[in-house]
Amino acid sequence: MINGNTELIAHIGHPTHTFKSPMIYNPYFEAAGINAVVVPMGCTGEHYPAFLRRCFRWKTSAAR
Repeated sequence: MINGNTELIAHIGHPTHTFKSPMIYNPYFEAAGINAVVVPMGCTGEHYPAFLRRCFRWKTSAAR
């Protein structure tokens, strides 16, 4: 279950409908008792710098 301590792992790109990582890793994390989730986030190349700066500020980002 996602809670205030869950680490967010952003899978960034466009388009997001082709992403397989959440389907692979999220069930593994749950089974292993790892409090983390992979979340698809749509972002195109020209917006990456601003988007990544915001992601690194999240307190629950795995990138911190």
